[in-house]
Amino acid sequence: MVYKVNPTPEPESLPSSSVKVTTPDGVIFVHIIDHPISKAPLKVELTIGKAGSSVQAWAQALSRMITLALKNGANIGSIIEEVSAITSDRISFSSNRAVRSGPDGIAQALIIYMASKSPTLSKRKRRRGPTFFGEEIEG
Repeated sequence: MVYKVNPTPEPESLPSSSVKVTTPDGVIFVHIIDHPISKAPLKVELTIGKAGSSVQAWAQALSRMITLALKNGANIGSIIEEVSAITSDRISFSSNRAVRSGPDGIAQALIIYMASKSPTLSKRKRRRGPTFFGEEIEG
């Protein structure tokens, strides 16, 4: 049985944001495409490594799953909670923030995206990054 997630065709031009994060697996570019009317995230595309590499393959799979979840009504905050704090045996730093895996880097990129879209989310001076999920928010 085949399910159609979005039966209406997408417009040729959509608003988007791109965030670059350094992860232990390399630099990942997270492209978030917004819905043209509601301005909510509609699609997420991930680019890391070389085309055909195993790291690009998992990124493409995760990208498709995040997009499928968004198109089926998932909240981007829930997606961030699921992929954040996943650790690996390596660590890297992006804008003075620790990134413990590729998925953790994706979560951080989505948090940066959310902070850029919302006036209630701000940057904490101590962490040098946006806040989310009940952390102190400067007014």
